[in-house]
Amino acid sequence: MESNTDGEEIGFAKEEETASTFAPAWKILIVDDQTEVHQVTKLALSRMKFQGRSVQFISAYSASEAEQVLFENPDTALALIDVVMEHRTSGLDLVKTIREKMGNRLIRLVLRTGLPDAAPEREVIEKYDINDYRSKTELTATRLFSIVLSSLRTFSLLFNLEFQSLEYRHLNENLEHIVEQKTRELQKKEQLLQSIMDASLTPMVVVKIRGGEVVFVNKKGAAAYGEPVEGVLGRTDYMDFFDAKDREAVFSAIMRDGYAKDVETKLKVRNGEPFWVLLSGVKMQYGDEPCLLFDFVDISKRKALEDSLKHSASADLLTGAMNVKAFEEFTEREVARAQRKKTPFGLLLFDLDRFKEINAVLGQSGGDAVLKAFSSLCRGSLRPTDGFARIEGERFAAVLPEANQVAVLAAGERLRMACERMPLSFDGKETRVTVSVGACVYDPLRPVDLSSLMKQAENALHKSKENGRNRVTVSMPINA
Repeated sequence: MESNTDGEEIGFAKEEETASTFAPAWKILIVDDQTEVHQVTKLALSRMKFQGRSVQFISAYSASEAEQVLFENPDTALALIDVVMEHRTSGLDLVKTIREKMGNRLIRLVLRTGLPDAAPEREVIEKYDINDYRSKTELTATRLFSIVLSSLRTFSLLFNLEFQSLEYRHLNENLEHIVEQKTRELQKKEQLLQSIMDASLTPMVVVKIRGGEVVFVNKKGAAAYGEPVEGVLGRTDYMDFFDAKDREAVFSAIMRDGYAKDVETKLKVRNGEPFWVLLSGVKMQYGDEPCLLFDFVDISKRKALEDSLKHSASADLLTGAMNVKAFEEFTEREVARAQRKKTPFGLLLFDLDRFKEINAVLGQSGGDAVLKAFSSLCRGSLRPTDGFARIEGERFAAVLPEANQVAVLAAGERLRMACERMPLSFDGKETRVTVSVGACVYDPLRPVDLSSLMKQAENALHKSKENGRNRVTVSMPINA
C-alpha cells in the first residue's frame, strides 16, 4: 500500500483483505457489449483500493441496461462506456442521458472505443460532457489504473463538495425556518404587548437603552404628546421630553436597581405646556434589545391643587398677599441672608389713609375691593424677589432684598404715587385712595432683631401720618 502527497492511500489490496464494513466500495460501471472487455477490466482492477476503500464492479451490456443500473445505483463513481454497442452512437447517447436526463454531474464518464474513426476524439470531447476518451488498444493495465484513480479522486472531491453544499443549504433552510419562527413569535408577543398596553389606563412607552429609539408606545402614550402612534415610533428624542435632572436620576435608578417608581417630574410637550407626571420605569428585554419601559400618570391637577393649598396656607385670603406668618418667615430668611452676604434690605409699612371713611362711603364690600386693588397694585409693581404682605386691616408691609435707603425711598414713592393715581369705582361710586408709608433699612453692620426693625418702620409711618398723610418717611438705622 502506498500514499500520495495528499495522504491518500492507493494501491492493490492483499488477497486476504476484505472491504471494511464502514467503508463502502467505490462503484464502477462497465458498459460494453463484449464480455471479454468486462473480464479484462475486472481482472486489471479487482485488487485496487483508494482511500482505504475497494472497488465494486457493475456490468451492463447495452446503453439501456446501463441507464437502468444508474437509476438503481445513483452513487456510482465511474462509468467506463463503450461508444459502439447497439448502434454506432449508443455510448454517446448514454452520456447525454446521464448528464441531461438524469442530471448526474458527479459521476466520472470515460469513453472507450475500438473504432476511433467512428467517433473522432476532438469532436466527441467538444460536444459531450465526458472526462476522458480512450482507444481500447492503448488502455494497458497501468494506463487503466491511472485513469480510474484520477476519476475516483475527482469524484471524491466533487462528492464531498456537493455534500457540504447540501449541508450548508440544509443549515440555511433550518436557519431561515428558525428566523421565520422567531419572527412570528416576536410578532405575536408584540401584538399581545400592544393589546395589553393599549388596554392600560396610563400612557406607556418602550425606549431602547442604546440610542433612545422608541420601539413601542400605546395610544395614550402618543396622545400625551399630541401625536399618533406612528409619529412617536422610531423617534430618538423621546427622553429629551423629561426634565434633564430628573431624567438622569430616573435613568440611574433603573440601571442600578432595575426600576424606578413614582418619580414626580415635569414632561415637556413639543406643542404645549409642560405638565406634571408620576413616572415609573423598569428595565426589560424587547426582542434582542435592552430597553426601558416607562408609564406615567398625569398629576397636573393634583400639583395645581397642592400649589393652591400651599398658597392658601401662606396667603391672606382676601387680598392674595402673604399673611403675617409667611411674612415673618420671609423676613427672618432675609435677615439671615443679609448677615451672610453683608448686604442691606429695606422694609416698607403701608397704611391706607382715612380707610374708615372709605368703608363708611362704600360699605364693607367696597372697602374690601379697595384692599384687593391696593394689594394687586403693589404685587404687580414690586420685584419677584420682594415680599409683600397684609399685616392687619388696611396695613401692609413689603421687604425689599438688597435695597439701601435710596432704593427703599424710591420704591415707597413709586407705590405711593401709583396708589394716588389709581382709579377706583364701586357700585357706580368713584373714589380715590392715598397711602402713608414708613420705611427703614436693615444694616448688617448694625444688626437688630425683627421686632426692633418693625418698630423703626412703625415710627416712620407715624411721622408720615402726623405730617399730613400721603407721604413716605424713611427712618435712620439705630442700634438695638
